Amino acid sequence: MAQGGEGMKHKELVDIAYKWACRNHSFVFKEFTTYANETPDVIGFRSYYTTLIECKTNVSDFKADERKISRRFPEQSMGNYRIYCMPSELYQKINIPEGWGVLLVKNNKARMLESASRNDKNFHPSTIKKLLNENMMMFSALRRFWLRGHFEKIYEPLEGK
Repeated sequence: MAQGGEGMKHKELVDIAYKWACRNHSFVFKEFTTYANETPDVIGFRSYYTTLIECKTNVSDFKADERKISRRFPEQSMGNYRIYCMPSELYQKINIPEGWGVLLVKNNKARMLESASRNDKNFHPSTIKKLLNENMMMFSALRRFWLRGHFEKIYEPLEGK
């Protein structure tokens, strides 16, 4: 396993970002594919906000992300807060878009360098598209749970709670 440098694999960054998000959110998905208009590397849900995390291993990966439709029309992108997760060495080589946070990885540990600002402060009609995509992701997860015969478990009390 790489030690948190630019030689890190995308999956390693996603796993580190996922662990970070699990400590800061109630419910987290990683690389969960649905019919939503984007598939975040990691998305965390709290009762009143969501955080999207995109993991980038190199400059070309970061440049490719800039061309995504969800980046060109950020009001339709998932996540009330958006964060880039990257090896610490990459940070000096790129320009972070306004409002995005930065989660730096060094020695396989994540550290928040820049906090993200909330991207939906002013309601815009296209915000509905963002909410629909986030709801679609949650619906898809619950539906899979139900189809596999595990839905009744949501009514069981949590142990230790």
